[in-house]
Amino acid sequence: MSRPISTQWAFLIQFNANKQLIETNLRFAAQHGPVIVTGHSLGGALAQMAATEPKFQPLIARVVTFASPGINRERIKAIERYNQAHKSHEILSTHYRIKDKDLVPKGGEAWTPGQVHEFNMLDPQVSAGAIEFC
Repeated sequence: MSRPISTQWAFLIQFNANKQLIETNLRFAAQHGPVIVTGHSLGGALAQMAATEPKFQPLIARVVTFASPGINRERIKAIERYNQAHKSHEILSTHYRIKDKDLVPKGGEAWTPGQVHEFNMLDPQVSAGAIEFC
């Protein structure tokens, strides 16, 4: 019987498999200055992981995630160290989540430093597709 793979290992596998592509695109996009990296769900975890990579950090201005799980605490410590040493170029994040109705943001260990905005889902019988800012 095989052991289940942890989400942190799954994120790392995806990140490492795409690291060269991520670097190529970051370098292209950041030709005129640092960029905002963003993602939804797994993409949000990968955006956070990119911001924790020392060689990518000068290329990144901000991280924005939507319904993203957290990433490994050691990676969070790496971005905190970077921010401490680079006060004029801190990489902060904005995380958007649906409160209590989405399991994905409940996963992972920690999130890159910044703001968290949570939203409530309204009753679909009353307001189809509506959300409410908390």
